[in-house]
Amino acid sequence: VTADGIDTYHIVKAAGRYRECKRTQGISTTDLVGRMLLVTKSHHEPDDISIDRENTRRMSLCKESVNPWTGASQFLPTTNKIIQFSNGREPKPGDRVIYTAGAYDLFHVGHVDFLEKAKTFGDYLIVGIHSDRIVNQYKGSNHP
Repeated sequence: VTADGIDTYHIVKAAGRYRECKRTQGISTTDLVGRMLLVTKSHHEPDDISIDRENTRRMSLCKESVNPWTGASQFLPTTNKIIQFSNGREPKPGDRVIYTAGAYDLFHVGHVDFLEKAKTFGDYLIVGIHSDRIVNQYKGSNHP
């Protein structure tokens, strides 16, 4: 609300485009805003975490970690975070599954429109997310 008592989002709300996102646990708002303001690339650098490559490779090859629809590995270290955004429903036999992959900004109306349109082409939408590092590789410096 502005000093005049006007809701700064009133136009967006009137158009039915306002969406409020819950804060994701474990994501520092201060860090996120700081990265946006500084436009740095340091967030692309891996943390000092030792990765057990052999264990990760074994996990990615076991049949339980392969998606039955795409045959691709579905091993994700952040599965619990991703489940928070899922409706918890799996596709039923006969469902038309739509897959799209990219780097999406859910605060970008064009990206939201695209995903809403993609959903209309089938019964179940799977959205693959490209990492910041991949987007940076294709788009160049400081993207996303």
